[in-house]
Amino acid sequence: MMIKLAQSAERRWKKLNGHEQIPLLLAGRTIMDRLLQDAV
Repeated sequence: MMIKLAQSAERRWKKLNGHEQIPLLLAGRTIMDRLLQDAV
C-alpha cells in the first residue's frame, strides 16, 4: 500500500527551479543578481 501511495504522490511532484545551484549554496557560495559570489 505504501508503494501505491508513493507512486500516486510522485505524479504530482514538481521539479525545483534552480536545482543545479543547490550544491553551490551548500558549499557557501551566494548568488546575487544572477552572479555567483563568495559568502561574506
